Amino acid sequence: MLSHNFSEVKKLRSAGNFASALPLVHSSKIESDEDAFEAMICLFVSGNLEAVLGQVGRHEWKSKWSRNASHALVGLIAHKDTDTRRRCHWQEPR
Repeated sequence: MLSHNFSEVKKLRSAGNFASALPLVHSSKIESDEDAFEAMICLFVSGNLEAVLGQVGRHEWKSKWSRNASHALVGLIAHKDTDTRRRCHWQEPR
């Protein structure tokens, strides 16, 4: 569950208000996997890809879904499919 601050980040991000969302991301304590992933998503959609990559090692993922989702996001940034067995149906075979 998102903390209060990251619930606000999500609302701001969803409204496209990155001017308010990004400072809140940087000033808020990450309290859960959900908070950490919301931080990554906010940074990603704002175009700050270097910050997304920097965020990865700053949080110890506790759940399998968050670990997989964060690895997938990093894979998108790196423009590579790290596990061909998990390729989406819309991706063309190599």
